[in-house]
Amino acid sequence: MFEEPERTRQMLRGMSGPIRLLISDPAAQRRVDSLLTRYPELRPQATTVPMIVEY
Repeated sequence: MFEEPERTRQMLRGMSGPIRLLISDPAAQRRVDSLLTRYPELRPQATTVPMIVEY
């Protein structure tokens, strides 16, 4: 069982094409940014999109 951000890193490495990550809050954005800084080879296939919930 992987903990974040290792789970996201394994997911990105396992995907052969582009992947869109939904970002739920600022803390999640920081974790993804940190991951992509540590592993820049994963950056080209990842895009981030803020998750917006309207009530």
